[in-house]
Amino acid sequence: MNKGTLEGTEEEKNLVCKINKGYYDSFLYQHFTTKFIYCSRVTKNKFSKLSGRKVLPKSDIFLIRTKICLDYFLKEKNFYLNEDDLDYLKNEHNIEYIENSGISIKRKDSKNYQIHKFTPSSFFKLFKDNFIGAGAMIYQKNERDFFKNKHIIENNWKIPEEKFYNFFKKKLDNSDLKINDKNSLQLISSFCLKEIKTVINNSKTIKTSIFTGKDDFEEPFSASFSFINGNLKEYEFSDFYVSQGSGRVNKPTIVIKPK
Repeated sequence: MNKGTLEGTEEEKNLVCKINKGYYDSFLYQHFTTKFIYCSRVTKNKFSKLSGRKVLPKSDIFLIRTKICLDYFLKEKNFYLNEDDLDYLKNEHNIEYIENSGISIKRKDSKNYQIHKFTPSSFFKLFKDNFIGAGAMIYQKNERDFFKNKHIIENNWKIPEEKFYNFFKKKLDNSDLKINDKNSLQLISSFCLKEIKTVINNSKTIKTSIFTGKDDFEEPFSASFSFINGNLKEYEFSDFYVSQGSGRVNKPTIVIKPK
């Protein structure tokens, strides 16, 4: 979901309320055979193993179970729960977060969101390859930006510039690649962006981590289900493309976006 947008926030709140009113009981009981299941909105950042810090998790809302009925409390809250409410309830009730219950909410009419964003360090943790990360991030369109590539390669990705070009001469079987040559940079960039997508599609572990946050976030803050255009269902991968973030020099990122 587009965290921070009015539409995204309202859709998350609305779904929490509908689940707590029982609109989706039949779906929930197919996957979680217990009563007293309730839903909460994620309102706090969670620790990401890849990022090494607290960030927005993959789930927008998640499920809890209790040993008693919370209907009275829910009516007082207009059926909306967030993590502050759970902190309050924990003082009086046994609240259990249900593993693998995270739900990612997306508006079908919106492509203006990111599936995942990598820094150089988090990219290397998952892909174990600095070269394709650096190659995906270099400038290759406007010659006025080419001087920035040395900083990107050496400072952001910790690769000597000469070593970088020698690597791709072998990788692309092209001894004519030159430093800050537009054609050379376009060949490298195009190869790396395609290679990252290929690696993602060929590795279930990497793809699952990027899309759902499994093995990155503690449960239930990965996404096991998705809610798109009014349909709550098990999470399905979507098509995507690989791009650079807006600040390649000062805040370098590689971004995975829906296609």
